[in-house]
Amino acid sequence: MFITPTAVIKQINLLEHSLGVTLFERTHRGLTMTKAGVSLYKDAKYIIQYCRNSVSRAQNVMQEDTDIIRIDTSPMTPAQALMNLWPAIHEQCPEIKFRIIPSENSVENARDIPGSLGRDIDVVVGLFDDVMLKLRGCAGLELSREPLCCAVSICHPLAVPF
Repeated sequence: MFITPTAVIKQINLLEHSLGVTLFERTHRGLTMTKAGVSLYKDAKYIIQYCRNSVSRAQNVMQEDTDIIRIDTSPMTPAQALMNLWPAIHEQCPEIKFRIIPSENSVENARDIPGSLGRDIDVVVGLFDDVMLKLRGCAGLELSREPLCCAVSICHPLAVPF
């Protein structure tokens, strides 16, 4: 990024001083984030994503294209299932277009998804049951049932085969 380490350290020090919070623990091995630093980092990521979503909303208002379906996607809510249906959808409704809206997997994002439906996104692919849909005030459509898989360390109790 063409910034010297000294300049980065100076900016970190200025930020910590202006906030009145220690963001990093300094040792002879380097820097590690404090709990305050981790908290600020998570909030900053959320704010940046919220700003991106604001720009997306503004662009959507300008376009006012009703033929675009906005699909939320993240590592935990991949849009691939809908993309696999694209040829059949396109055959039935050739005027419809998809717009993929990337999002992060975070507690804040998971909380925001129901409020984003119909405003920032139109569809999200994920695991749902009737109780969760009712709690979130959403409707769901079962497209398929897939086996549930998870990746864990070989030392984790879930790694034992059934």
